[in-house]
Amino acid sequence: MVRDGVGGYLPWYGLPTQEKLAENPGAIYVAPDGLDRGWANRGGEDTAFITEIARDLKNAYCVDEDLVFSVGFSYGASMSYALACASSLGTDEVLKFRAVAVQSGGNMSGCVTGDGLGPRPVALYGQHGVDGDLNLGMARRIRDQFVEANGCRKVEGEEEVVLGTGGHVKRVYQGCREDLPVTWVEYDGGHTPRPMDKGTNGGTWAAEETWGFLNQFYR
Repeated sequence: MVRDGVGGYLPWYGLPTQEKLAENPGAIYVAPDGLDRGWANRGGEDTAFITEIARDLKNAYCVDEDLVFSVGFSYGASMSYALACASSLGTDEVLKFRAVAVQSGGNMSGCVTGDGLGPRPVALYGQHGVDGDLNLGMARRIRDQFVEANGCRKVEGEEEVVLGTGGHVKRVYQGCREDLPVTWVEYDGGHTPRPMDKGTNGGTWAAEETWGFLNQFYR
């Protein structure tokens, strides 16, 4: 689905199209299927699976280990969250992510860390619909974990998207530790990998926002 762009997806979430516009193209894209065709991550099995994939890729290709990202939607977003948690374990340098993009995710894949306190500092881009299948409050709690871990300033009374407007609201958190940004987008819509604003004639902003967040780390 992700590779071929079926089932409502753009191929690779639309990122290759954005990459062609960047000054430093050359990304390697990988879209594995989770064990049992999902990302339940029972006993950390999917985390171990991704670790082996990362090891194989680094052995086979010239990989900039400071520019490894995980992007996912729904179940895949939940696994990206789990990988951010596992990335902080510090027990395996193979499994190290510069940033994750959690698109309409939750905590279905768990969050296992060395101290059990939630994810350690990892840059986060998150987006979530206010009328989606996965609870918005759960998604906000995941966001807040990264806001705290990354040393960002919490905001009281954050602006929220208004139901019925068909738009989206983007917040770039301030005061975060160096190179640990947090960006959060809420949109008036459901559970979709291609959210779009009302009246935009079928175009989604998700690919541009996701790539823009990841591209800031290319130097």
